[in-house]
Amino acid sequence: MKIIRFFFEDQKRESSKPFKIIHTLITVSLLITALLAFIVGFGFFIKSALLLGGIMFLVNGIEGYLMKDQRKKIVTDLCVSVLLFVNYFLQ
Repeated sequence: MKIIRFFFEDQKRESSKPFKIIHTLITVSLLITALLAFIVGFGFFIKSALLLGGIMFLVNGIEGYLMKDQRKKIVTDLCVSVLLFVNYFLQ
């Protein structure tokens, strides 16, 4: 049950409006990238999905820091972001 809480956390505070807009834009662009990848081919679109995912986790980490979330959550978001960026630059 603890693993499920890690992935689906209950947020005590509501995200601010700029962060909601950023999350929505990145999510929509990830969905468009996934659709284009299925239609055209996966080459370039995988790299762009990695970049967008890295940006999303980075924004989550910054938001968590500003909202004074648990340190473990902030570090996890930033580490995943770094892994996605490294994978993006190595491909």
